[in-house]
Amino acid sequence: MLQRARLFDLAQSGGLALNRAADHAIGLLLRAAPARRAGLRRLSVSGHLFDALLLGLAGAAVLLTLGARTLWTAFRVRTGAETEDEVPEPTPRKDTPSRAKPHPAGERASKRAGALAENLKKWLAGRGPKE
Repeated sequence: MLQRARLFDLAQSGGLALNRAADHAIGLLLRAAPARRAGLRRLSVSGHLFDALLLGLAGAAVLLTLGARTLWTAFRVRTGAETEDEVPEPTPRKDTPSRAKPHPAGERASKRAGALAENLKKWLAGRGPKE
């Protein structure tokens, strides 16, 4: 999982570097162009459109890559083409269901009820039959 995150970070950094390089190239073109306001305004708008197009293409490439990898993995799972390393070991099942540990409050209540019953029996035994 960590390797996939690093790969994604690398792709994201590459897209950012490509975007910055394109911005720098557009900036150089703007400085080299004659100082006409209409021409500069058009280049500025085209620069923003180029940035949006470049970011959109980079995002689409990332989504296509992730989708293709997901489909390829699903295809391999369905056909049983995974290697031994990719298939996890099954966890051993217990035949008998495990009992949950009792809560301490429940233990105290049962002890109190038991003690009350004991005391009641002692009291009744001590009273004896009426004469």
